[in-house]
Order: sequence, then structure tokens, then C-alpha cells
Amino acid sequence: MPSTVKYALSYPAGTTAPNVPVVMQTSMESVEAALNGIAAENMSKGIIARNSNAGTNYIANGTFVMFDLLAVPLIANRWYEVSYTFTHSVSATNVPLAVAVRSSATTDSTATGTDVDNNATLWTAPLADSGKTDTPVWQFKASATGTVNIKACIARAVGTGNVGIATRRLVVRDIGAQF
Repeated sequence: MPSTVKYALSYPAGTTAPNVPVVMQTSMESVEAALNGIAAENMSKGIIARNSNAGTNYIANGTFVMFDLLAVPLIANRWYEVSYTFTHSVSATNVPLAVAVRSSATTDSTATGTDVDNNATLWTAPLADSGKTDTPVWQFKASATGTVNIKACIARAVGTGNVGIATRRLVVRDIGAQF
């Protein structure tokens, strides 16, 4: 029987004798072989690192502060998703917060590193509140294999008043080789 080019799935040709059980068995065996041929490393591996922290820390204007750090084993050319859930409280109105996830070779407590998606995410707290929770999400493709430190960093762009960051959770997921 002829087969498809990419996955070698067999199908009956116009000249194939009409024997449905044999044709179906041959076709299903070719499907099974194709499924077995899809390498497990191309599939998502799910959560590969996470942490949770409690306790309130305060941030000042203009400077990113590193709040959470995870050492994460990455594999070149695979896609990863980072989510950062945090509760923030502000004592003023319209306080813009910038949130960035950065990769770094060091485990220091600074906010230095390279933004994983070359972008910081910006929020505005619309009203003074005491416990708003946000979960920004970033996706990136690893350029090399090795362990990197993922840092969750937050800055208050402008304004006055206290901004407290509490109840934090940083999660890194392996979402597969093909996105």
C-alpha cells in the first residue's frame, strides 16, 4: 500500500484488493508506528521548577527589585513558560508597576539579568487597595542547554505611597520543543 510522505501512514491505493480487515489493520499499524515515532522529548514536561514565598516587602520608585529566584535546567530550542503570581497592596491611586522575569548566570539578590522576552509587563493599580493579585505570564525559547537562574523582579514606575509585594509564587513550565 502507498503511504504519506511525512509520517508514512498507509492508505489503500485504487488498485488494492477490497479486503477491509487487512487494509484497516495495515493502516492502524502505520498510525501506531507514527505515534511511537514522535519523540517524547518533543512533548511538554509540565512544571519543572516552582517556589512560594510569603511576607511583605516594599519597593521604591524606578528601580527593579528581585523578589524570587529559581535555578532552572533548560534545554536548547525548547519553549518555557514562566508565571509569577503575587499580591500587591498600594496606599495611593494609579501606581504603575513594572514586572519583569530575567535570566541570569548568577544567584545574587540583584535584579540584574536579561529579560526572558525582552519586555517588561506594566500594570496600573487603579485604586488604593489592600490585596490585589496578578499573574503575568511570559514564554521564551531557550537558546542553550544549561541551568539558568530565573529572577522575578518588580519596580514601581512613578508615584508616592507604599507598594507592598506579598504572597508570591514563581513557576516555570517546560511547554515543549514545538510551540
